[in-house]
Amino acid sequence: MSLDLYIESPSMFHRLDPRTKGFLLLATFLLLLVEGSSYILLFLLGLILLQGELSGTLGLVRRFWLLLTSVFALAALTKGIPAGLKMDGMILSGIFFLATTRQEEILQGLVKLGLPFVVGFALTLAVRMVPVLAESAETVILAQRSRGLTTDRGSILQRIRSHLPLLVPILVTAIRGANLLSWALEARGFGAEPRRTSYLELRWSAADFFMILLTFVLIIFLFLLKSHWF
Repeated sequence: MSLDLYIESPSMFHRLDPRTKGFLLLATFLLLLVEGSSYILLFLLGLILLQGELSGTLGLVRRFWLLLTSVFALAALTKGIPAGLKMDGMILSGIFFLATTRQEEILQGLVKLGLPFVVGFALTLAVRMVPVLAESAETVILAQRSRGLTTDRGSILQRIRSHLPLLVPILVTAIRGANLLSWALEARGFGAEPRRTSYLELRWSAADFFMILLTFVLIIFLFLLKSHWF
């Protein structure tokens, strides 16, 4: 199973400029962080799920249901139900953002916002390496299980202890991959030219302005709703 989150789809959210999607993600995070009402948080969570449905990426929730339920339960038990809703909302927003935006689009969007290419490349590379490392870890675990190592039995402490021997091969694999990547970048002359051209050209569209305007309208609506009813 591929651990890459991006899903090809002709949806409107896929066609949006990555800068617009980044603004929507940031606005969603801020709304979730400053909001304290469970009713409004549920409303925001519903809008996030609606985004996943309209973009054709809602099926990813099934892949992360264990993470979502665990985070919600832990946050709800320690800080209350609103905290659990906030955490799950931010996780879902990030998942849908990565599911509708290619890595090269994120990089080009950061460059267009004024970030140096090297810094933007490092940030997007870190995001790209997460599923690669997870896939490597899964491969190591399956290989050790085939040799008789038990990692899914016993108490939580026993399971943690059984995973400790796997850290060394996982780290070795990660270091080896980093070395190969650095050699490949050096062989292609990465950083030799200060000015770069890009095949991907970003352009604002009417849909981008509409979504930004709709986001501001939503923020104003929630502010008025909270001031009158909560």
